[in-house]
Amino acid sequence: KLKEYWEQGYNKEFPKKAKEAFTLLNMEKVNSEAAGIVVKMVYQMGKTGVQGFDQTLKYINNGSYKAASLEMLQGSKKGTTSKWAMQTKDRAMRASDRMAAINDKE
Repeated sequence: KLKEYWEQGYNKEFPKKAKEAFTLLNMEKVNSEAAGIVVKMVYQMGKTGVQGFDQTLKYINNGSYKAASLEMLQGSKKGTTSKWAMQTKDRAMRASDRMAAINDKE
């Protein structure tokens, strides 16, 4: 029953979070894998939290996925690590690795 409870919550919230994430992206230009990564970030941190990754979003919207992969781990001050990357290191690293694997637009 616990599994069903969590699945129902996830299935209810996921479409809402996806719509929120899509408002941060130029969906006509952004790679679908990159969009999926941002959806998962919004699911975890909320739209407001992800909006703080303004440089990461700029890179994603420009098709610079390798730069975005590095930027998403950076803190707001040069040489620091984002709170997201410190608090959920494995998840952040997997997302960064997946973003880096997307071919940049030329």
